[in-house]
Amino acid sequence: MLIQFCILHFAFCISAQPTGRLVDIGNNRHLHLVCVGTGSPTVVMESGAAEGFYPWWLVQTRLRNEIRTCSYDRAGFGWSDPTPSRSVSGYVDDLHALLAAAGEKPPFILVGHSMGGALVQRYYWRYPNDVAAIIAVDPQNAEASFAPSPEMLEVVKAHRTRRTKEMEQWRATNKWPAQEFPSQLPPDLRAKLVAASASRNWWEARFAEGALPDLDVAMTPEERRINVPLVVITATKWQKPDIWSDEVFARYQKRWRAMTEEIASRSKDGKIVEAATSHSVQLDDPDVVANEIRRIRMRVAVKETP
Repeated sequence: MLIQFCILHFAFCISAQPTGRLVDIGNNRHLHLVCVGTGSPTVVMESGAAEGFYPWWLVQTRLRNEIRTCSYDRAGFGWSDPTPSRSVSGYVDDLHALLAAAGEKPPFILVGHSMGGALVQRYYWRYPNDVAAIIAVDPQNAEASFAPSPEMLEVVKAHRTRRTKEMEQWRATNKWPAQEFPSQLPPDLRAKLVAASASRNWWEARFAEGALPDLDVAMTPEERRINVPLVVITATKWQKPDIWSDEVFARYQKRWRAMTEEIASRSKDGKIVEAATSHSVQLDDPDVVANEIRRIRMRVAVKETP
């Protein structure tokens, strides 16, 4: 379908212009920012590992007439310039510089999915006065020193080994394949993403996020404290990997739930919301995320009313 779309709309697919705007963050670097809607506070969305701005498209579309929302491509993804040194700390610096350069005013409601759930918390711990509330969507817990899942380590290792060989081949030939994008997205957006995705910068960024040096850190309970409203949306319909038994999968789900509950406990004003979806909550059921954004925005707005 996407190939047919690009054949029929050849000029559109080849140009693959940014969906948002390129913002100069200094040091000869620009990041791709996609903001829609108006109002305050601005909702800032952080994607999971190896993803650009696009998983938030459906949520942003639902809120565009009510709330100002911003998503973006991290360094090297999509239309954003690469970074000479990739780390979680660097991502926090980039996002802070991006929001300032774009003229977006704090405090923000931060929304992060999976690894992005860890990133928005790191942003809060660096800039607590710039954050009004946090929504973590099926977030990764990278700070509480949970023992790793042996079965997941095997899956990750196998994928990393396979991707390492692919990257070596693509670097040698300088031929980079087009990427795949969520089927839930509109066909025109998917076509635009596909047209821009056969990019060395984009693939290098995806690969690098598989080994960020400072993602997993040991923090004390006090260091993990969050003093703003915190909503943790947890997915309840994860798909079982074919190579896992029911027992292994149940054990993994129990572990993930424990990590989710620990994240929610970081705030005295924290709660868990269940979503009957896969890990990609914002794509499977964007209304779940949109509704929690509406609720927390109303709470923050009421709190700020003199």
